[in-house]
Amino acid sequence: MGIHKKSDHEKRKMDNEILNKRAKFLEVDKEKQERIDGLRKFFSEIYSFIDLTCKPSRETSLVYTKLEEAQFWAIKGITREEKQNGR
Repeated sequence: MGIHKKSDHEKRKMDNEILNKRAKFLEVDKEKQERIDGLRKFFSEIYSFIDLTCKPSRETSLVYTKLEEAQFWAIKGITREEKQNGR
């Protein structure tokens, strides 16, 4: 008798059913995922450049915090986009 173990996708889908719509994980299509991956690579390059250029300090910590926030909002914007004019 085999036990069916739920995949992460199945668990996420079940969790989404009970979450407030603002907290739900949003699945994205291939085109959006490619754009998100591009953003992550771009931000990764910026983080690496700052690592090489700036000494650890309160100001550098603030830079990382603001970049993380910008990355978050850029990705959130993509995930919540409505289909528009062929996009």
